[in-house]
Amino acid sequence: MRAIRGQRREGAQAQRKDRIKDALTAHLLDEARVHGCTLEETRMGELLAVDLELNAQGLEVWL
Repeated sequence: MRAIRGQRREGAQAQRKDRIKDALTAHLLDEARVHGCTLEETRMGELLAVDLELNAQGLEVWL
């Protein structure tokens, strides 16, 4: 039973981090456009991928 609860908690935490990462991504892409960035969203996502992942992990732990 504990294993099942642990798996649920891990799944919920992963979903939470993914939601945080999605929100950060949307925010940063929007801000890049405001500042005149003309790169495609996929390219911006590639360039920011590591930073977005680390920031999302850090926020998930902090929250």
